[in-house]
Amino acid sequence: MWARDRGEWQGWQEYRPARDEFNRPKIFSLIQFYHEPDAWLFGGVFRVSERLSDRYVVMLSEEGRGFIGRLKCHSACNIDPLSRGIGVQN
Repeated sequence: MWARDRGEWQGWQEYRPARDEFNRPKIFSLIQFYHEPDAWLFGGVFRVSERLSDRYVVMLSEEGRGFIGRLKCHSACNIDPLSRGIGVQN
């Protein structure tokens, strides 16, 4: 999605679950790199400017902007993008 539509990517960052899970001022975002199951691309740092009842209002920060889509991270974490949940592989 990130490569297809940056506006849609930002919309994913605005998702708010029933609980206020992103109760910090910034969201560190990762992009699932489908070529490698344990690799993630840096997706940006988003500043949460407002917390509405159904979504967050976010703005892309300048922090690390030059690394978006270019910095590859490796992890044993398994994130299901459809459930937005994180699980750790054994």
